[in-house]
Amino acid sequence: MPAEQDNYIRIIDESSEDYLYPKSHFVFIEVPDEAEHVLAVAS
Repeated sequence: MPAEQDNYIRIIDESSEDYLYPKSHFVFIEVPDEAEHVLAVAS
């Protein structure tokens, strides 16, 4: 993916619009599987 190669991340909002932001604007975290499941079911 070209955006990823340029250190950008694509964010898709609730209206399905997508935006590119530099990866440096984010802090990536590991979410435990159980928490990921609960969040997926809640949305």
